[in-house]
Amino acid sequence: YEFGIASWPLPEQAKTILFESNPCPFTTEDVEARLLGTTQFMPKSAIVCLFPYHVQHKGHANLSRYTWSTDYHLVI
Repeated sequence: YEFGIASWPLPEQAKTILFESNPCPFTTEDVEARLLGTTQFMPKSAIVCLFPYHVQHKGHANLSRYTWSTDYHLVI
């Protein structure tokens, strides 16, 4: 597992990374909107935790890969 803490607001370089990588198809394409969020609350830092995603299943399945295992998202 990996953990990290990033200062907020994100550095200017983050806008380029977010724009080029398109991290999630469920988010808006507008990078500025993603950086601002949907509330007036402005955090001072962001804690990021990365967990393994690999699933051992090798057979054919009619399900998206992310549904093969336990949800790895944690909201604190």
